[in-house]
Amino acid sequence: MIHFGNNKFVNYSANYFVTQGVKVLGRLGLTMAITLFTVGSSFAEEQGATLDIRWMGTDLVDELVHDWELHPPFSSLQLVSLAEINSPIGLDEQFSLVIENHLIDLLLKISSTKVSLARCSACMKMVVKSTKAGTYIGRGIDQPELLKELASSGGAKTGLSLSFEAEGKSLILRAQLFSFAEPGQPIVWAKSYATSMSSRLALQNDQHLVTLQEARDIQNTMLRKEDLLQFITRISFTNFKMENAGNTGASNVTPLLFVEQSVEGVVLPRRSTRVAFTVGATSVEKVMSGYSVGGHLAKLLNKQEPSLANPDLYFLAGFHYTRLRGPGALPFGLEELDIASIRGDRREPRATYIAYRVGLELHAKHRFGLFSFLEKVPALSNSEVLGSYDILGTSFQAWGLGMVVKW
Repeated sequence: MIHFGNNKFVNYSANYFVTQGVKVLGRLGLTMAITLFTVGSSFAEEQGATLDIRWMGTDLVDELVHDWELHPPFSSLQLVSLAEINSPIGLDEQFSLVIENHLIDLLLKISSTKVSLARCSACMKMVVKSTKAGTYIGRGIDQPELLKELASSGGAKTGLSLSFEAEGKSLILRAQLFSFAEPGQPIVWAKSYATSMSSRLALQNDQHLVTLQEARDIQNTMLRKEDLLQFITRISFTNFKMENAGNTGASNVTPLLFVEQSVEGVVLPRRSTRVAFTVGATSVEKVMSGYSVGGHLAKLLNKQEPSLANPDLYFLAGFHYTRLRGPGALPFGLEELDIASIRGDRREPRATYIAYRVGLELHAKHRFGLFSFLEKVPALSNSEVLGSYDILGTSFQAWGLGMVVKW
């Protein structure tokens, strides 16, 4: 506030100090702007993204509103005027406009804060007031008599002050709620928040606010502990080779369609190894039904750690114990000793075998994937009906394809 009295020397002195003050602030502002630009540029090169200090300001506003959402400053809904936004030296009015718009947008969407913003046209504008003692020029917020008149006219009785300060690489927000109507403008609520240029920005959804610490915890969980324990569903299609039907009455071998549910753990810290326990089931009406139990070990290829953005390729090896029953199980149980048939009992065919599986599995976006595999079934290696595939000097009795869904 500037006071111009009746003395010409006082008037001249005021003008002189205002001019010198503007020059000093201009030099300080230029120095601060260069410093912020230099620090921001070096950080941007390290992080691979352009840093805008306004993002840091909006993160602090998110922290403030989320704090009000958890712990409202008032017991009931109150009208609050945005009295002032003090930006760090060297920043233009665009910073204040971004902060103001973001705060208004949040409070309009979130009603649990018990804070409703009201318009105060005189708070941040320059107001001229003449009295017998002299003429006063300053912001409305700096003239308690004017604000008291506004409060008595039925407007907001509480003001909000947001003061941003740059300290080193940190941006600090000092928020205060104070009373318009009471003498001395007593503070009814105050708290400080801080964020650093060396920390990643939250950039969160404005309809679901979290604290910066919660955002960091979520990020660390994604980067370091994701897939620690997962439930994964696989739908596999296994095809067997039919060579000679003989006198079995079977013209072909029904491909096996299994739905497999796995519980998988990841070996920390690299998360490049996965261990799975799997239970599967199949059912084709009037043809076959059955179940399987097994597991596998998967190892990440060509990488040390899985990627959040790019597909991951795993080599897997494991085994499955499979039990089938029904007409479609006949080709798989010809080599088994059927005690029931020897006794003359009439029942549907049954088959039991253990399959050793090797294959490749591709994961994409941590949600979906595809896999292909070969199965070696020792119990069927000498089958008179089923054949084998010779691959790399090893005989396999089946091959298969499937899809992966991560829950």
